[in-house]
Amino acid sequence: MTRDWRELLRLRRLITRRLALSRLSLAAERLMTAVWTPLMIVAGFAAVALFDLLPVLPTVVHGVVLVAFAAAAALTVRTGFEDFRWPSALEARHRLETSSGIDHRPLTAWEDNLSYKADRGQNRLWLAHRLRMRDLIEKLRSPLPAAVVAARDPYAVRGLLVLLCTFGLFSAQGDIAPRFVRALNPSVAGETSVLDVKVWITPPAYTQRAPVLLDPSAAEADAPPEPIAAPAGSHILAVVTGTQRTVRLVIDETSVDFSTMDDASQRYEGPLPAGLDLSIRQTGRVLGRWTLKPIADLPPVIAIVEPPEESGRFRVRVKYAAEDDYGIAAVTGAIDRPAETRSYARHWASTFSVATPPLTPKTLEQQSFQDFTAHPWAGKTVTMTLSARDAAGQQSVSDPIEFELPERVFTHPVAATIIQYRKDLIEDPATAPLAARALSRLSEVPSAYGGDVIAHLAMVTARSRLQLQYPYEELDGVLDLMWQAALRMEDGALAAAEQALNDAEDALTEAIENGASPEQINQRIAQLQRALMDYYEALAEKMPDGNFPMMDPNNAMQSMGAQDLAQMMEQLSQLSEMGAEDAAREMLSELRNMLDMLRNASLNPQSNPDMEAARQMMDDLQRITQEQSDMLNETFERARQRTLERESSGRPDGNRANRRDSARQQSSERDAGEKNSDRDTGEQAAEEQDELRRRLGDLMGRMAEMTGQVPEDLGDAEQAMREAEEALLEEAFRSASESQGEALAKLQSGMQGAAQQMMQALAEKGMAGLIPIPGQSGLPFGALGQNLGPDQGEETELPTQPDTRGLSQRSREILEEIRKRAGQRLRPRDERQYLRRLLDQF
Repeated sequence: MTRDWRELLRLRRLITRRLALSRLSLAAERLMTAVWTPLMIVAGFAAVALFDLLPVLPTVVHGVVLVAFAAAAALTVRTGFEDFRWPSALEARHRLETSSGIDHRPLTAWEDNLSYKADRGQNRLWLAHRLRMRDLIEKLRSPLPAAVVAARDPYAVRGLLVLLCTFGLFSAQGDIAPRFVRALNPSVAGETSVLDVKVWITPPAYTQRAPVLLDPSAAEADAPPEPIAAPAGSHILAVVTGTQRTVRLVIDETSVDFSTMDDASQRYEGPLPAGLDLSIRQTGRVLGRWTLKPIADLPPVIAIVEPPEESGRFRVRVKYAAEDDYGIAAVTGAIDRPAETRSYARHWASTFSVATPPLTPKTLEQQSFQDFTAHPWAGKTVTMTLSARDAAGQQSVSDPIEFELPERVFTHPVAATIIQYRKDLIEDPATAPLAARALSRLSEVPSAYGGDVIAHLAMVTARSRLQLQYPYEELDGVLDLMWQAALRMEDGALAAAEQALNDAEDALTEAIENGASPEQINQRIAQLQRALMDYYEALAEKMPDGNFPMMDPNNAMQSMGAQDLAQMMEQLSQLSEMGAEDAAREMLSELRNMLDMLRNASLNPQSNPDMEAARQMMDDLQRITQEQSDMLNETFERARQRTLERESSGRPDGNRANRRDSARQQSSERDAGEKNSDRDTGEQAAEEQDELRRRLGDLMGRMAEMTGQVPEDLGDAEQAMREAEEALLEEAFRSASESQGEALAKLQSGMQGAAQQMMQALAEKGMAGLIPIPGQSGLPFGALGQNLGPDQGEETELPTQPDTRGLSQRSREILEEIRKRAGQRLRPRDERQYLRRLLDQF
């Protein structure tokens, strides 16, 4: 009995839950019926807001639309809730029974009671009846709300609204809240209908193309006049002012929203997306449209035009050609031995940089000199490739080319022995004990290598490493030490001077490339100047005859070639102080090329026929200059003697007037004899002058054949010689001396021009170097007062007219001036010798 009552309680709780859910389902149906129309109106407004359509309307219209939406929503809400009432228990029970598909009404039977007071037997019978309703009650299922929406929306407008709202949400990502704000606030839409649209397309700087300002008026045309060039990597800046509604940049399928600014404007700045059709859009409005013409950035092309070959001081000359549509930014090279199988030697494959002009030329034909003499593969066949990189970072590699790395020949016996053991180590590191013993023996005899401390330390250190460490681990360091020791013995101070020059050059390059201050750049330039002077001095000591283009060991920067370098360094310093970075880089590139030419100069110019011919021509020019100087001395002496004789014959002979006629007669006879003698002397001097002029003409012909041109000063010297010859024939010694002095000055100034032209001609043939100017330490630039020190620019004026102060006074002044100049040690030796010869005449 107790169990039956428990079952009845469970059924009662089940029935209570099912009836509550049935009532909620009926309430949901009635509520959906009441609010469906307002929801449709709200969804329509949301779609319009998400697509940002309302701000396009004028403020008044925008406001009217908002009022209409609000009124429609309020009216439909009121209408829908007028008939709304909460479902009753009977309605809920009826819905539960009918929706469960049961013909009998178990809940009604469950709720029924006996209408009279029954006895025990009747109650038990009634309880049994209710328990039989249990199976039917358990089959009851809570009903779901009926699909009243379909009846209210027969045309499925709800699907369209859902689709519009979905698309609107995707299109308004990141701008959803501002769009609803603009839709609900008509004042935001009060913007000018004519917006200011500016679009700039800026190509990359390396293209050297100017930025392009796009005209929005072209958006009104169906077909723009011509496409807008858009090089790869271009930058776009678009600004739209006068609106806060979202503006979008659209290029083909790519769409990017503008960023909203604080001043009622929007902006987009960034890389230009790839595509052909560029437009600026605001919802359904096109603010501007243009057609683009993409221009691809092609990779560079590089090739080695000639097989690498040795060119002076065992350097490798690499001639290459490179091309790029916008310019070559850098060129690097690499050497390798693909057939190298030794594991310890594979890392010897190395790269090297090739100097390129700083202004990234589109077409580049250049040669570079590389020093691989210290490389372990020197003397072996290697493969070289060059790699060109443009400003966009694109690279291309040339076809590989095989050649033999030049191997330096050492003539110093100890250096040659060290190099031989070094070769053995390169071939087989197992020979390390033999090399260590050899270095030990060599280091014990300092006299064999001049007692050089640096070479001694290098050998001792290399020996210790070979003895104490596994050779494969320290092989590179030992090879470098052995090379430095041998190089020190072979070249002496030249090796250290050349290394210092390389370091100073690299330091200056790094300072300019990294944008150092003018003070730092000037310090690097001064360091390079000192290193260059030291290199000149060391190289002069190694020249076979000591004849090197230097004016003086203590004043090397005034020599041929060195003066050009000094002038370039001065200009480089000025450019850096002015902040002209591009011009400074270009000047640095030229300076590095000249330094490469200097380092590449052969230590034995006579071994090259062209270099020997150039030296011979410079020697011939020096002899012609010296002979012209001697002729000038003789002519000047004749002019001085004639002046003295005429002055002596014109003096009054006491007060004896009766002897005046006799003196005149004797003077006339003496003048006639002197005239005949002078005529012979003048003709002979004219012949000598003519012979010298012919030799100069022959020399100029040889120079023209070699260089294709002749210095203008030498042509002027020949003309002055011709004028001197004519004056000598007329016995006008004063005029002849003036013409000869001009010829001498032109010869001396033309000497440096000749050396420059020949140096350029040899460089074009791949024989870079400096042409020595003959003389004790090289003929100086200056000639009789040019570039000679405190009195530069002065000239000794020869007396051509009688001086009212008297010959003696004028002669003393000339003599004092000659003595003063002859004592100035800064003047060239040739000029001081010439002035001393003049003093000997007095």
